[in-house]
Amino acid sequence: MKRKFYNSSTERVVFQALFLICSIILGGTTATKAQHIIQGKVIDKNKEAIVGASILLKNTPKGTNSSPDGSFRIENLAKGNYKMIVSFVGFLSKEINVSVPLSSNLEVTLYETDKALDEVIVTGVFDQRKRIDASVAISTINTKELRTLAPISAADLLKNIPGVFVNSSVGEVDNQVTVRGTPTVNRVGSDNTSGYFYVSMQEDGLPVSNLTGGGIGPDFYMRADVNLKRVEAVRGGSASITGSDAPGGLFNYVSKEGGSAFEATTILKYGLEGNVNPYFRADVGFGGAINANKDITYYIGGFYRKSDGARYPGFPMNNGGQVRANLVKTFKGGKVKLYAKLLDDRNGTFDFLPYTNFDKPQIASGFKDTDTFVGSGEAQFNYRYFSNGPDVNFNPKNLIHNKEKMIGLQFEKSLENGWRISNNFKYSNKSSQWNMQYVLGVGTTGIDATGLPGMWGNVGANTLFGTPRIGMLSVKNALTGEEYYRSTQTAPGVFSTQLDKLPNNGFIFGMGNALNVNVDEIIDQLEIHKQVGRSNFTLGAYFGRSKVDHESGFAGQYLSTLENRPSPLAVSVTAPNGTVTQVTTPYGYKNNGIFYAHNILTNNRLDVFFGQTSPIGNKFTLDYGFRYNYMQFVGNAEAQSTSQLDFPLLFAGGYDKNPLTEYDNLSLVATTPWSYDRVYKSLSFSSALNYKISDKQAVYVRYSIGQKAPDLSRITQPRTKESSEFLYLEPIKMTQVEVSYKVQTDKFNLFVTPFYSQISNLAESAFANDTIPNTFYNTPPVYSKQRSIGIEFESNVKISTNFNIRGNLTLQDPKSVYKSFWDVGNPGKADDKIIEIKDASIPLTPKVLASITPSYSTERINTSLSWRYVGKSPANSFGAFDMAAYNQLDFTFGYNLTKNINANFNINNVLNTLGVTGWYPPGGFPASTTPENFTKAQRDANPNAVWGARTTQPRAFYLTISYNFN
Repeated sequence: MKRKFYNSSTERVVFQALFLICSIILGGTTATKAQHIIQGKVIDKNKEAIVGASILLKNTPKGTNSSPDGSFRIENLAKGNYKMIVSFVGFLSKEINVSVPLSSNLEVTLYETDKALDEVIVTGVFDQRKRIDASVAISTINTKELRTLAPISAADLLKNIPGVFVNSSVGEVDNQVTVRGTPTVNRVGSDNTSGYFYVSMQEDGLPVSNLTGGGIGPDFYMRADVNLKRVEAVRGGSASITGSDAPGGLFNYVSKEGGSAFEATTILKYGLEGNVNPYFRADVGFGGAINANKDITYYIGGFYRKSDGARYPGFPMNNGGQVRANLVKTFKGGKVKLYAKLLDDRNGTFDFLPYTNFDKPQIASGFKDTDTFVGSGEAQFNYRYFSNGPDVNFNPKNLIHNKEKMIGLQFEKSLENGWRISNNFKYSNKSSQWNMQYVLGVGTTGIDATGLPGMWGNVGANTLFGTPRIGMLSVKNALTGEEYYRSTQTAPGVFSTQLDKLPNNGFIFGMGNALNVNVDEIIDQLEIHKQVGRSNFTLGAYFGRSKVDHESGFAGQYLSTLENRPSPLAVSVTAPNGTVTQVTTPYGYKNNGIFYAHNILTNNRLDVFFGQTSPIGNKFTLDYGFRYNYMQFVGNAEAQSTSQLDFPLLFAGGYDKNPLTEYDNLSLVATTPWSYDRVYKSLSFSSALNYKISDKQAVYVRYSIGQKAPDLSRITQPRTKESSEFLYLEPIKMTQVEVSYKVQTDKFNLFVTPFYSQISNLAESAFANDTIPNTFYNTPPVYSKQRSIGIEFESNVKISTNFNIRGNLTLQDPKSVYKSFWDVGNPGKADDKIIEIKDASIPLTPKVLASITPSYSTERINTSLSWRYVGKSPANSFGAFDMAAYNQLDFTFGYNLTKNINANFNINNVLNTLGVTGWYPPGGFPASTTPENFTKAQRDANPNAVWGARTTQPRAFYLTISYNFN
């Protein structure tokens, strides 16, 4: 039976309300008879149309915005004289005397200014407004600022925005963006399910993808390059109604379009990451008009980049690029844009470093900040998930291979009587194939003493599934053949070690993460706008459909040396009769092809939203809106059983039928496939009142309730039908209140925004060992609630024509109202228990975020020094220790060699300071995977222990040469 889009009284009320609103708009506006009009066009000095310029009649409620061809029209005017104010971001405002009915075909020319203190808002609200009039917390990174930055990733551009915490320590992809204390995750291994959970990353007004989590993150398919014109960043409650499933914020990356004159840009960038590792990138972009009327324009741009990374494993960590293009036809009152993108890129992520001293973290003796433990790229092999399944190749040099083919069509048209319609549609095919090695723990003091319980079958204790194996265990460097370790077990628990010379007295335990995701995706957003005087009404619909083929699993588990660019360790056992069992592949892998799950699913989304902005007198502006969201995950799944070993395969000698090659013997049997149909419905609301104290001061208050459905990882995580059913989670609810005071002049602006947010229905489940070795289960979910109180400061001061200072400060106090989680204890469910603590810390969420950037520019040079500070944060909910505060200093110097040639020199992390952004506790595996369970007592008992830390990236140098053809 087909599921209806609405089937409850609540949903019927929503759609009836929308119908009533449309009727009111239509009825209330069509009855008004036109009197006189003012119409015209807004252009720049090159006769190019200015889209979105604000046109207001002073001391009246009348006003409008220029359409895509620059035209505007103000209706229903009485005869008389008016003062018309025309303004747009980056241009000097103009005040014009007009007479009605004589002013019917005006041409208003605006001239650019270097003043960047006043921006027009096009994201986060349903209409275009200046910051002084806007009731949202928004920041804009403009073209001039983008030219001076050397970001690690697209997300890295957001670091200087108040209230936004960006963790880009892992590299160009798989970053985290959190807003106003929203939860982050301690990224052990590949766990980054909430990297963009509460926010929407967008390109030109549409989400990069409908999906987050499960190996699908927006930054896998988003790159900042020569195509980028500006970035608009909105945080807070208004995003709940203007973005799909995004209660925390919206970040829109706006692309360039061609103009009437030909222009081209070539950018060559060379760098040294980690002080010595080469980086090369080339960007090329060009555009212009293609017909005599110059109403059809194009822009094409892209990049190619190859870099070894700040921590070089022996093969490039980033290799690939993208091409984007658009073709725009402008006509009276509107435009049509055809756009496309082709992305093909390989990206690695950085791993943990061994650290000591919890109070003042420092790299363990013998290691340095450019070391890497990601493992050798030589560890290539084939494996299977099932005995009758196909061979799968694991090749670490392929890293995370991301591809996207995308095409879209955008339409905008201004109609008579204040109507405007727009539609944005895109189709994309995305794929992401992972061949990543992740460190899960460090074993020290020798293999016998540490052991590798659970998944390794206690190889260190010379046992297999609990059965003692008498004989000699040998560990060799898989690349050189040198033997590092040898011990003999003469009786159960009786060892005789003959050789122990592992580098740094330890070894690395890790997993080969193998993920293969393909997504066919359609996204469409329709908006209908009606302007009545200075009031704006918006009615819209958002539709998304993602067809997903999601295969996840692990190629196996591996051992390697504990040193920079580690070598794989090959393990063998020689029985007393001389029989040799190869425990690992020649390159250190064992238990190949485990934790497999396969989902074929469809994600359907339908949002209906409404918004209104209306002035109340000359001082107040009211805006409000709501968004109804219907989301469905429907699909089928199969997996390896987490509780039943494939004993026939085990005793038959595995896939190769050779019991002496033990690495392919272990497998789990397939579960019975199951199906699911998960539906999530939510209604979000946001309203604000802006009071304009004067033309230079204003204050607003906003109240919002937003909801967020679970992401893809919650759907693909379950490995049985039972766990699929009890991991069916309700949407997360996010309540926000914010108040903002704004001051804005030609030389100074200040935005002060106190905020309160509360997030409830936060679910958590544990993945635990069962009583049978190498089998696992999921616990039922438990729920938590948290809140955050804070205040944001954002300011820009123009000291002189050449000298400017921009600064941001966020002070916040994030706390768990109550925190619930599982203590799974010993293997099996018998001793599992729920622990609840109140007023707990929120891990890895800093209480202070600050940045200040003084900059100096003339016609020939521009230079800036950016200082960013991240305050201390709790390591886990128990507050076992605090992650130390850290800061970073970035420097840029640009020089215009000629009118068309510019050179820019950047140093990221000038002082080479490292901040800890993720960690795992001491004790090796499996303790390393449960940092939340580490206590103060454990820390105090072993204060000199070696633990793992993921850090910000070390110093890097970049030289960029740009050539502009105009």
